[in-house]
Amino acid sequence: MIYIIGMGLDSYKDISLRSLEILKKADKIYFENYTSLQQKPISQLEEYIGKPIVICNRDSVESEDFFFKEALDNVIVILVAGTPLFATTHIGLLVKGREMNIPVEVIHNASILNIYGCLGLYSYHHGKTVSIPYFTEDWRPLSFFNNILTNIKCGLHTLCLLDIKVDENRYMSVNEALNQILSIKNDVVNEKYKVFAVCRFGSPDQFIKYGTIEELIKINFGKPLHSLVIPAQMDTIEKELVEELYGNKL
Repeated sequence: MIYIIGMGLDSYKDISLRSLEILKKADKIYFENYTSLQQKPISQLEEYIGKPIVICNRDSVESEDFFFKEALDNVIVILVAGTPLFATTHIGLLVKGREMNIPVEVIHNASILNIYGCLGLYSYHHGKTVSIPYFTEDWRPLSFFNNILTNIKCGLHTLCLLDIKVDENRYMSVNEALNQILSIKNDVVNEKYKVFAVCRFGSPDQFIKYGTIEELIKINFGKPLHSLVIPAQMDTIEKELVEELYGNKL
């Protein structure tokens, strides 16, 4: 048996009571830490449940047999930050479970997709979510930006997930993402375009700032994780909510 359990956005205290019951009976517990970042150390959960938790990297997770061989005779838990199935890697585990006739149960939790209501935007006005990767000298993919422009044209807001490289301890900041966006020549998303900087969403020190790119790019937003939301044209109610929440005349 395999359980894939979402840990929520901040710490082990965001885990559901049902999840804690499963952890207590688990034979082995893994924590997948490459698709996202938990704000608090996983050691806090180890101490709370009195069991060791094995940190697994991308190679371990994507080599799906790694879990399923053990699951033949044991109860295995795979912990993920946020909620499961947001990453295609986790969906692959469901498929493998069906192929091997091993039950896989998913326990959901909160994720970054909960952000829209907090911003005053309608959740059904969001378009395709994009990931902004680190540019290199010889690699500057623009597919994410094309999707942003398509969303704007369709009147849909865009959640931008910023690159993380856990093995290198590198987490893209709002500032780095905005600099990369400005380096792409276009007539739509420029220095005067207003966006939301979303930092450490779901944690007690969550910080959200709305303003023009040229304003936000000068701010030190602190430790990760950071995200961006690039809004399209807002309707009247959305404008009123954003003005009320963030004090910006639209």
